[in-house]
Amino acid sequence: MLKKLLITISILSLAFFFFSCGSNNPFEPANEDYSLYFPLTPGSQWKYVVYPILKDGRKYEEWASYYNAFINSYVTILGKKASEFSFYTPTDTLKHKEYFAFEDNKIYTLLSYFFYFIPQGKEPDRWVVIADFNRKPGEEWMILKDFELYTEQLPPDKGIGKDIYYASLRCRRASDTTFNIKGKVVQATQFKFIYTYRILHIEVGTYPIDFRFDREETQTYWLAKNIGIVQKEYTFPFNFGIDSTLIIDRNHYELIDFTIK
Repeated sequence: MLKKLLITISILSLAFFFFSCGSNNPFEPANEDYSLYFPLTPGSQWKYVVYPILKDGRKYEEWASYYNAFINSYVTILGKKASEFSFYTPTDTLKHKEYFAFEDNKIYTLLSYFFYFIPQGKEPDRWVVIADFNRKPGEEWMILKDFELYTEQLPPDKGIGKDIYYASLRCRRASDTTFNIKGKVVQATQFKFIYTYRILHIEVGTYPIDFRFDREETQTYWLAKNIGIVQKEYTFPFNFGIDSTLIIDRNHYELIDFTIK
């Protein structure tokens, strides 16, 4: 059950995989085509090996698995031309779709992408800039701050009241790193997303209670020109315990093959 949950979260978070994270940056080439860092052409595909990293830094390769990303087609959503991505396991048992667009050196996705726990039908319908290649290395910026995701009424057996779900999301651009991809040395830029959740529990006859996770949820990834994501790490907002001595800290993704159309 724990492994299945971990795989499900991995699939949903993999879409976060193609993001980078806005003002003019004098450190970058003036005519750089940043769309090449985020390929959006239908038919392009990527394959990753994914495994958990334990709290002590060791790889837990017993749970290693493979994940694929594939661009199906162009679509128009909320006024933007976007690409439809599918993320799936080799057996197609956990296929998941997300949408991304590129305009003016900025990458967009739907807000619902970040918050996979939102019940179906309650997702906010809006585009969010999740990447702006004009940012300087070391710069951090806020994307959302205490944004109200949705409100859920308490069931009758839980009392009279509601839970209000909020989220904050910020991004940081880091320095470049080199990787060896299919025998070729490539340079990739690191970006890190940090997001937090809180739930305001309001019940008639009691004081409001503010619930928060134990730690921030993060996604760190490295984007390379003409490839996309070459490596990514996803840190959960809580720890998974395989047993009392094996505690999972994060999931690690490594690119092993790709085809860009």
